[in-house]
Amino acid sequence: MELVLTREHPAYRPPAPGEQNCYARGSIDFPDVRSLTWTDQGTPPAVDASGETDYGGIDALFGDGSVFHIEGDWGSIDVVSGAPRIVWS
Repeated sequence: MELVLTREHPAYRPPAPGEQNCYARGSIDFPDVRSLTWTDQGTPPAVDASGETDYGGIDALFGDGSVFHIEGDWGSIDVVSGAPRIVWS
C-alpha cells in the first residue's frame, strides 16, 4: 500500500511534482492473529490511473491492548493479534 509520511517522519521528503503528499510503499503487519472478523465488505476495488487495484484508504485504525479495529471503503475489520508494525517495501 501507499503510506503517507508526515513531516515528523525521518523518511519524509517534500512531495514530488504532481503529488499531494510524501508517499512510501509498505504494508501493515498484524502478527500472531488469533481472531479476525471482517464486516460490511463494502465497495469493490477500483483500478487507478496506473492500472493498479485500488482498495481505497484506511479511514480509521485504533487499538486497545491486543484488539485492533480498521475501517475503510472495503468494510471494517476487528482483529486480535500482536501489535501491528509497518513493513517497508
